[in-house]
Amino acid sequence: MRRRFSAFSASVSGSLVLLAALAAAGCGAQAALGGGATPVAVAVATKSSGAAEVVVTGALAPAATVNVAPKIPGRVAAVLVEEGEPVKAGQVLLRLDTTDLEAQVRQAQAALARARDAVDQAKVNLDTARANFERMESLFHEGAVSAQMYEQAKAQFDLARTQFESARASGVAQAEAALQLARNQLASATVTAPVDGVVAARRIQAGEMASPSVPAITLVQIERVTLSGTVEEAVVNGVTGGQEAVVTVDALPGWTFKGRVEAVAPVASGAGGHFPVRIAIDNRDGLLKGGMSARATLRVVAPAAVLVPEAAVVRQGGQAFVYVVREGRAVRQVVSPGRVSGGQVEILSGIKAGDRVVAAGGASLADGQPVVEVGGS
Repeated sequence: MRRRFSAFSASVSGSLVLLAALAAAGCGAQAALGGGATPVAVAVATKSSGAAEVVVTGALAPAATVNVAPKIPGRVAAVLVEEGEPVKAGQVLLRLDTTDLEAQVRQAQAALARARDAVDQAKVNLDTARANFERMESLFHEGAVSAQMYEQAKAQFDLARTQFESARASGVAQAEAALQLARNQLASATVTAPVDGVVAARRIQAGEMASPSVPAITLVQIERVTLSGTVEEAVVNGVTGGQEAVVTVDALPGWTFKGRVEAVAPVASGAGGHFPVRIAIDNRDGLLKGGMSARATLRVVAPAAVLVPEAAVVRQGGQAFVYVVREGRAVRQVVSPGRVSGGQVEILSGIKAGDRVVAAGGASLADGQPVVEVGGS
């Protein structure tokens, strides 16, 4: 399609040069060409093949961006990575000061030890109360002790059992939970990479205060980059997931990269009928960087359309029209233009392939004006 556009444009350019020469010759030339008829270059409206190249432009972006912040606030003791450095998942990125956290762990360990001592003592008291109750129960059945003494021993046993269960369930369990929390806080002071990636930004230095709400380090996954752009309504149904694309970037002239359509939005992004498209590009060599300007070329099957030179379309008063040459006159024909590419415009309605149209300068003509064809195609 581009070769056809180029040849067609060259033909129209030659005709325009001839028209300029005729205009310079003055009225004598007009008389020679047809008794006052206006000389015009013409072009034959052609039909596209139905195959088209669609170009998606935009800026490259990493496949994933991960902001890393510590789970707890604290003063930074050390930052262990630099911008541009590759990291592996689990690698230590920074450490917070752990002085207070270590003290909290020791305090929780001591509290747990006291809670366990309390359970041990409660167990001793329970065993003593059980033995006394069992003895008093035997004596009571033999009639050797009063009912009051039996009930008193039973009450002491019930109380000792309650105190033991409370010490074990509440005291020890709470102390164990507090110790686990303190250990988790201490572990959180070491911040690691959640994924493989490259350090894109380091926003904190040793000695500064870190916060869970503020990213300290940003990682990007750059082995694969994406290009996001839009395609027009006329060709969106020709763009499918997995379709191959050829990608070029301004920063690397002469280089091409293979891409694939990753997603096509089912809804247009605005009133203009443009549908968002995302293209994934392999970047294991690391040549592509986030933010680079890029364009992806897709080959799509589009509905066949009538093509005329872009200069043949005149736009006035919200209408678009061309002049069709019929029986020596320029007949104004309202048209519906579509995509513009390579100096040609698609005409969706109004004329048909084979019509001879005024290639340029139609704005100076009137409907039905006599014309004579000069050059053209």
